[in-house]
Amino acid sequence: MATLEVVCPRCRATATVELLASETDWHSMIFGARRLTCTTCGHSKHQPARTSSNPTMGCELRLKALTRWGNLEFFNREHLAYVEGYIASPNRHVRYEGKGPRNNTIFSRLPRWAKLAGHRSEILAAIKRL
Repeated sequence: MATLEVVCPRCRATATVELLASETDWHSMIFGARRLTCTTCGHSKHQPARTSSNPTMGCELRLKALTRWGNLEFFNREHLAYVEGYIASPNRHVRYEGKGPRNNTIFSRLPRWAKLAGHRSEILAAIKRL
C-alpha cells in the first residue's frame, strides 16, 4: 500500500494519504481510491476511484527540501531516502536500456540543478533538516 505524507488541511500537522487498492499497477496507483487521515486532529476524507485523480487529494506534500536553486518534494520517507542516495552518490549514471521513454526513472525527472555535483552538499544538508 502506497502512503504519502501530506499537510493536514485542517490543522497543518502531518497527515497520510493511503492508496486503498491492493493492486500495485500504475493505473490503480494513480486513479485508485484513497483515504486522507490525520492522527493529530482526527480529520479524515475518502476519495473514490475515478478516471482522473490527484494523488495527494489536494494537500501539499509534507517533505520539502528548500535550497537556493529550488525545492525538492518527496512523497514519503522511502522516496526521500531513494533520492538522497542518488544525490549523495559520486557515480550517478543510470543505464538506459533503450526500452520506453528516456525519462522513465525518478532520477531523470529531477531538475538539472539537483544533479550537479557542485550543489550536492547544500541539497543533502536541506534533506537532513527534514
